[in-house]
Amino acid sequence: MLSGDGEKTVNRVADEVGIAERYGGMSSEEKLQWIEREERLGYRILMVGDGINDILALQRAEIGVAIGSGTDIAMSVSDIVLQKDNLNSLLKAIEIGRDSLKLIRQNLIISLIYNLITIPMAIFGFVIPLIASISMSFSSLLVVLNSLRKK
Repeated sequence: MLSGDGEKTVNRVADEVGIAERYGGMSSEEKLQWIEREERLGYRILMVGDGINDILALQRAEIGVAIGSGTDIAMSVSDIVLQKDNLNSLLKAIEIGRDSLKLIRQNLIISLIYNLITIPMAIFGFVIPLIASISMSFSSLLVVLNSLRKK
């Protein structure tokens, strides 16, 4: 946890959330340097911030998350803006992101299977073009229906 707040506040919040590593009283530049150092070590950084002092870190992190009640500039440089001011909405956003990635992979597999099976069949004349185009529409329908499952 990187924060510009004092040690007492940082410790209280970190204890509530269960964060072991915490740093208080950090400037914008110190947060940026910390993120750059961790990225050089191979870590992937998700930064959550709400103020002007978080802008550099939000921009540098692999994923920048602004809290909706934060400053407009923090929201404009972030990849994600949370509408609620709690960490449960962050957990929900991460869950949605993971589910979306899983869904994208499934849809790619569906499309790949279609292309590997039906395109060679059409090229070698095992199916007429009308059947190939209908099966392509069916493949697209499968992808759309698969996507709608998560709604």
